[in-house]
Amino acid sequence: MRYLGKDENGKKITTEMCFDKVQTRGRPKLVLNKLGVEILESLAQCQLTEEEIAAVFGVSIETLKSKNNIKTFSECKIKGEAYGKASLKRWQFERAKKGSDKMLIWLGKQYLGQKDKLDVAADAEQLDKLDEILSGMTALAEKDEDKGGGVQ
Repeated sequence: MRYLGKDENGKKITTEMCFDKVQTRGRPKLVLNKLGVEILESLAQCQLTEEEIAAVFGVSIETLKSKNNIKTFSECKIKGEAYGKASLKRWQFERAKKGSDKMLIWLGKQYLGQKDKLDVAADAEQLDKLDEILSGMTALAEKDEDKGGGVQ
């Protein structure tokens, strides 16, 4: 049993409270209940992986993906992740509105197709030097090959 926090009344929430036990002939099956769904969505909002969510609940991934839970688990994970991403974007835009130059630049690149312009123009003298260096390297490589000293 793991402690997950407190509810609005100050009552402790444990992992056992997140599942209903359905009795079978063997070991009882754990089925996510309403509280489990709420906690699962909040964990997914933080972009936790399936492994991390299972660890928080103290169960295996197989338990969360069992036939009793797979539909609920998948829907909650998708919903929580989408809500978490929307919240992040909202916070980014709020930060940009407050004048964060870095956030304005990043959002411009993400949503407006803006990019940093790199000026890589070379003048004729630089190109001549580069050509001279490359020619010299080619000549050395050919000379080395003629002597039989190439890489094998």
